[in-house]
Amino acid sequence: MLLMPVLDLKGGLVVHARRGERQHYLPVQSRLCPSSRPADLAAAFHRLGFREAYVADLDSIAGLPPARDAYQHIAAAGLELWIDAGLTTAEQAMQLDGLRPAGRACTLVAGLESLRSPGELARMVQVFGPERLVFSLDLRAGRPVAGPAWPETPMATARLAARLGVRRILVLDLLGVGAEGGVPTLELVSALHQALPGVELASGGGVRDMEDLRRLRAAGCRRALVATALHVGSLGPAELEQWAAECGGR
Repeated sequence: MLLMPVLDLKGGLVVHARRGERQHYLPVQSRLCPSSRPADLAAAFHRLGFREAYVADLDSIAGLPPARDAYQHIAAAGLELWIDAGLTTAEQAMQLDGLRPAGRACTLVAGLESLRSPGELARMVQVFGPERLVFSLDLRAGRPVAGPAWPETPMATARLAARLGVRRILVLDLLGVGAEGGVPTLELVSALHQALPGVELASGGGVRDMEDLRRLRAAGCRRALVATALHVGSLGPAELEQWAAECGGR
């Protein structure tokens, strides 16, 4: 299972995401570096051995233009990007793809909370293919954060996404993000791993330490999103080296 550091962007800075309460997010204070600028934290992640990062563009998710310069700075630090910019339609996804940070194609994240309809997700799969698109199954306290066009349960929503051609799903409960209380999606990830064997799963939100990572790996995760544990040092260089030894890479 690979680890993927998260950069939550707001107002040009990296902020510390907590429980999905975006109006209260403040610039991150990290042991990795004294700055909350995207370029500086991206460079710190790269020095730790990471080669890709998850970028949550909170301003774009709220309806503002994508943080194009920040994407460029993060990519220039040597990181491949997964970008969640609040995509609502396939046309918007094509515009985002046209930004090409550092001249490279990025992985586009289609978040349930923003997507207009299942039909738009199907169009994105057709345009970008299943390898360049990740469907984010956005939850709050275990319930999908979605409009009326979507099913009411996480399992039904994931099954629908798979029928539409999705082969990569991120399972994320906003209440777990930054809470340092463990990962609340473990049981769902395990159930999805059994129900959708052809789908690659990622999760995160609440990862505290190596044991949480091992639980995610045992549940069937292929990638784990981490942020707070990196900033506070509970997943420091020694732990990351140990994880790389266990898994054969970051």
